[in-house]
Amino acid sequence: MNNIVTDLKEIDLKPIEFLGHRESLIKLRVILGDTVIALNKLIRPDSGCLINNVFIVALKAQFKVLEYLNDQHLNCSIPWDKRTGLPSHPSMIADAQKYTKFFQCSEGLKSVLDSLLGWSFFAKEELLCCCGGSLLKPRNVSFDVMLNHSFRIDYTDDNFYLVVKQLVGIRCSNKGHLKNHYNFGKMSRVTDDLSMILISEGGLRKYHEEIFSRFYLTQKADQFNLEEFSRRIASIADEI
Repeated sequence: MNNIVTDLKEIDLKPIEFLGHRESLIKLRVILGDTVIALNKLIRPDSGCLINNVFIVALKAQFKVLEYLNDQHLNCSIPWDKRTGLPSHPSMIADAQKYTKFFQCSEGLKSVLDSLLGWSFFAKEELLCCCGGSLLKPRNVSFDVMLNHSFRIDYTDDNFYLVVKQLVGIRCSNKGHLKNHYNFGKMSRVTDDLSMILISEGGLRKYHEEIFSRFYLTQKADQFNLEEFSRRIASIADEI
C-alpha cells in the first residue's frame, strides 16, 4: 500500500550542539573574520551598515566574555545552532549582556548591548519644530533616540538564517511632533510616546567554511539621518 503522505523531510528535533570553550573561541574567531567580509554584502543605499555591525558587536562581546570566564580550570560548554552554524542566539545574547559587567564600556556600547534585550536609551537630541503648535511660534523639542534588536531563526529558500531585526525609535512627550514630523513612523504598541522611524532586518548563516548573508528589508523616515547613525554604530563596534 502506498503511503498517503509522501516526500516528508526529516526534521532535526535537536538543533543545538554543545562545544567546549576553546573550540568555540576558535570558531568564533574564524566567523568574525569571515563575517566582516560577508556582511559587507548587506550594505545597500537604503540600509547602511547597521545590521552587520550589530552582529559583530554581539559576536565580539560573546568572544571576549567566553575568553574571560573560561580557563584551564573552568571550561563551560557553549551551545551552537546546527541549523545556522552560529552560536545559539539566546546564549549569545546572554553572554554579550555580561560584557558590561566585566569590562569598561562607553554609554553607546552599553546601549547597543542592552538593546539586545529590549528598548534602550541611545541619545538625547533637540531640534527646532513647529509640529503640534503654531507655525509662528517654533519651539525646541527634545526627544530620546531609542534602540531595540531582536534575534530569531528564519527558514528562507531552503536555508536557516539567524536574523536580527533592528528598530530605532523616537520617544517624545510631544505627541504632535511624533505624529506630524516624520513621514514614516509606527507607534509602539507597548508605550504611546514611542514612534519607530527605522525598521531593518538582515540574516546570517555559516555553511561549511563560508558565511552567507541575506538582506530582508528596510523602512525608514526620510528625516532619519542614516549616514550619521551608521557612523556612530560602526565606531561602537570598533570599541570591542
